[in-house]
Amino acid sequence: MSAIRQSNATEQSASTGAPVASVAAVNIVTTDGVAGRAGLTASAICSVTDDPPTLLVCINRGSFAYASVMRNKVVCVNVLPARHEPLSRLFGGKAPAEERFAAAAWSPRQAIASR
Repeated sequence: MSAIRQSNATEQSASTGAPVASVAAVNIVTTDGVAGRAGLTASAICSVTDDPPTLLVCINRGSFAYASVMRNKVVCVNVLPARHEPLSRLFGGKAPAEERFAAAAWSPRQAIASR
């Protein structure tokens, strides 16, 4: 993963007593289709299999993007490098979809279909 976010951890390692850093990849999950464009910042994403390529993407049902993702039936997972922290904050906030997508250049790509 190319983007790693380190939080200010207050946990301590049981074996050494040293502070333990919490690390998570930062992703922007986007969708586009009949329900329109939507996107959100997510760290609850993990690889399931590589054949066929499958990711587990967890989206809260209360998220404004949830209905669009379910209706569009397609997502794109954008793994962010650290320099895109402002973009991840924008997609993680309450900005409208138009404002989120206006902050960067987006281009549609061919989906990877499962077999």
